[in-house]
Amino acid sequence: MKEYFEDDRVIIPEDIQKMSKEERRTEIARLEEEARKEKEMKKKQPLSTASA
Repeated sequence: MKEYFEDDRVIIPEDIQKMSKEERRTEIARLEEEARKEKEMKKKQPLSTASA
């Protein structure tokens, strides 16, 4: 028996609900690119500063 469970309920902000499908796709692509760049920057950091 699991002592915890994953709650998959989310509240979607009104500004996102009002976006068209194309606007959502564009925003998702922007956020994914931002996350990819951040991940690359973390990989380039020396180990001594990565934990700071």
